[in-house]
Amino acid sequence: MGMSDDLKRVWDLTAERPAGNLLTGHTAKVFAVATTVVEGRPVAVTSSYDKTVRVWDRATGQPVGEPLTGNAYPVLAVATGVVDGRPVAVAGGEDGAVRVWDLITRQQVGAELMFPDAVRALAVTQDGRLLAAFGSQVAVLAAAHCQEPQDS
Repeated sequence: MGMSDDLKRVWDLTAERPAGNLLTGHTAKVFAVATTVVEGRPVAVTSSYDKTVRVWDRATGQPVGEPLTGNAYPVLAVATGVVDGRPVAVAGGEDGAVRVWDLITRQQVGAELMFPDAVRALAVTQDGRLLAAFGSQVAVLAAAHCQEPQDS
């Protein structure tokens, strides 16, 4: 999605060219993207050096609501999952903080998790575990009631 010109694009991989509208909204480089469905709407979730997480309507390329904020440092990683039947974004920062966001209410779920180094990659497994890569390590956390999204 990100380019060296800091514009965010969706690519048609079959045609090997940009498809649809530019995704405008982040004010700095995008580090990660994940997809999920929120209330029947396919969305993309992005994390950025601008310290925000943004949600995008995949059909229109338009932002869905205001950015998710509260990070003091750049957000380097993002993953999506389901907690108690609700779609969530899990975002990890340069400061080692990991936050979970309810994508319907757009509120943070629970307290942030802190790791001793920058969180550079995240994944939610089908059985509900959260994987977080920080420094040269990977942590596997058993998150109660968390699942990988079914339709991404």
